[in-house]
Amino acid sequence: MLTSPPMWLAAALALAPWSPVPAAQDERTLAVLEEARRVAEQAGEGVWPGFSLSAIPLALFSDDTALLVHHPAPPAGFEPLASSLSTPLWRGPRTAEMNANTSGSLAGAVTAFVSIASLGSGEIGAADVALLIHEAGHAFSDRAPGGGEPRWPSEDASLVASYPVDSPANNAWGRIEGAILRDALEAADRARALELARDFVAVRLRRQRGLDPALARFERDLELNEGLAEYFACKAIELAEPSGAPAPAARERGLDPREYGLAGDYLARLRDELGRINAGGRGAARQRFYATGAAQGLLLDRLGVDWKVAVEGGADLLDQLARAAGAGELDARLERIAAQRGFDDLARRERLAADAAAALRRKKLVDLLAEPGRKRPAERGSCAPSTRSTSSPSSPECTSTRACSCSASAGVKPASSGPSFKISSAASRSPRCQRSARSSSTGTPGPRASRAPACRLPAARRAGSRTANCSS
Repeated sequence: MLTSPPMWLAAALALAPWSPVPAAQDERTLAVLEEARRVAEQAGEGVWPGFSLSAIPLALFSDDTALLVHHPAPPAGFEPLASSLSTPLWRGPRTAEMNANTSGSLAGAVTAFVSIASLGSGEIGAADVALLIHEAGHAFSDRAPGGGEPRWPSEDASLVASYPVDSPANNAWGRIEGAILRDALEAADRARALELARDFVAVRLRRQRGLDPALARFERDLELNEGLAEYFACKAIELAEPSGAPAPAARERGLDPREYGLAGDYLARLRDELGRINAGGRGAARQRFYATGAAQGLLLDRLGVDWKVAVEGGADLLDQLARAAGAGELDARLERIAAQRGFDDLARRERLAADAAAALRRKKLVDLLAEPGRKRPAERGSCAPSTRSTSSPSSPECTSTRACSCSASAGVKPASSGPSFKISSAASRSPRCQRSARSSSTGTPGPRASRAPACRLPAARRAGSRTANCSS
């Protein structure tokens, strides 16, 4: 791994004939960008037909300034910057659009936005490269041919608040889904991977029978939106350095070869994440679908399925796996999976975790209401505004204390063994966590909600590096 920006890059930046010269932070950022460009170029269209990182405008921003590459017409205030990159580079002021790791329109061009703080400092590894490619994958989806609709849909993020994160059955089946996908990616041969794909389809269909149809659609759209962006990152890294001896390019850059390849550190993190999702509701409403979406794409590749054109045509990942695997008779398969994977024990543990979480929320509510001078909602005659992401800070969610959704958000509702919830109507749903509306005049998308690729473990993330308005 690189412990600092390579000497050749620092020297080139210092000796360049034009100014201004990048700051030390810019040097490391450009080293990450150079490595991401190399990885993406080596992977080629094996990531996705038509995808090229060098064709995606990238804005890498800090508190006050930003670096811009691949942009056809930089905004006012951006000036050319000396660098060794083989593409023009600009530096200028951070703009309002640069508010998260996301994608959106900048000066009329769909652009991937990445916070430099998210890239951390010191060692440069696969997680840095993956973040750039992940966000570029979102921009690629938005840059649909002919300026039309995105290549695949985005989820309705307001539904995060309605997701049954404390459902023992949903979490237990979700844990089994992750374990099956992990085992399928590690399978010794295609026949075993195909059998595990059948198991995954059976379990997914069984679990989603217990969900409101709107939430089942939310899951599938989230796996397309965030899961495929993470697939872009994982696939590029998989293709960049095959297993075995590191390529000369990796050795020259001082990169740890374990960061790349089928047996590499980054993809091992994905498999580890799949084995841990949903435990105690962890990532149940959002984060796990980054990993499960990426894993389904990698599994479809493993099975030799030509699936990407179908996805651009409106199919989702589960459709493609079901078509390739053919789940067959579900009941007998599910009975065997439940016994082999210990469903009853998982459900019992998830019920205990849900009860403990509910008890903790009740205690926090009691402690909060016991503070000197604090009045209970019933004494005020109306509900205080909820802090959940789907409510507006300017208007309460309800006026009746008996039916107040604030009670639910505070955790006074006991855990149940399965989903027992209602989806709010579209008219009452706040757009606060939904994707910004697209401009009908320009056809360009607004910025997305912030993203955090899920197959990066917390240890691989930098504290405070990624924010999400609707994170679970």
